[in-house]
Amino acid sequence: MEQDDYLNQDGTQPFDLFNNEFIENPPKDEPFDFSERGPGVGWSPYDPNDYLPIDYQHYVRRTKANKALIWLDNDPLARRYLMMDAELGRMCFYEGPEGRLKLPITPGMGTSMGRAEAWVGDAMATAYAIAPASWRSSRMAWFERFVDALRSAQMPMGLFSALNFGKTATSPPYGNGHDAFYWVHRSNEQIFLMHTMRGIQETVGIHCGDLLASCGQALWDFCWKDGFDGPLESWPAGPVGGPRYSNKSQIPTGLTDSIFKDNWHIANALAVAQLEGASVVPALLSYTRMSNLQDAKTQFLNWGKANIANRAMALSLLQELVP
Repeated sequence: MEQDDYLNQDGTQPFDLFNNEFIENPPKDEPFDFSERGPGVGWSPYDPNDYLPIDYQHYVRRTKANKALIWLDNDPLARRYLMMDAELGRMCFYEGPEGRLKLPITPGMGTSMGRAEAWVGDAMATAYAIAPASWRSSRMAWFERFVDALRSAQMPMGLFSALNFGKTATSPPYGNGHDAFYWVHRSNEQIFLMHTMRGIQETVGIHCGDLLASCGQALWDFCWKDGFDGPLESWPAGPVGGPRYSNKSQIPTGLTDSIFKDNWHIANALAVAQLEGASVVPALLSYTRMSNLQDAKTQFLNWGKANIANRAMALSLLQELVP
């Protein structure tokens, strides 16, 4: 049986799960054999019901080992764990009535969707690759809602996420420590959303290449820290109470001078954008601080295995561009 078998008649969930903890109306060991906090009935050290809570913003730390075991050895237990992780994520970001995965009220103004939704989406896309046809068809609405939400939320400059709460938005220079003066988000969250959309496009078959191209282009055109090898770690999307910016020139002079750049996550996102039709070769050159693609390729090779997970796709692209 699946979680959908326990929905209310109106399609709403009778429970509330967040970060793998039931925070409202816990099912008291039934139907999922979870207690309100901690292990469920019949717990043992290797029992998957020992669902140690983890922040969805870091969900890949939970899923990456099982993905590797599935890819390398088709491990049956890893498949079950990964399917469980995908379903737990969907229980939090439910696409049905009153669920957290919903379309924005006002299109084009950004969304609170970020790395938490991205890593749950990554788990869902991986589950789709190994799941039976019945699971795939029953979860298609979730994937469609995920992409539709980002398409509707995409702001004029091409990025998706913007928040006016939380430490990133309320801390100087974007706020006074308590209040936010700007809608703000972080480049790495845009990149994780791009990663997940790429997975959904390639695995599930829902086209979102236009979103990938425009977001990747924006990371260069809008977010890149001038004179550096990466985009701003965080950026202002527009003033609270005002419109969202459409280009970098609208950002107040000096506002982002103290913001660090993020050159750790960006390379693969640029490769995805380039493959989808964006023109981000200048960004790849800036990232490597080189003046031509041959030297950029050499720089990637010189880095060896350093940060290889975040650079492999960009290196592959450079190897195609410069045989």
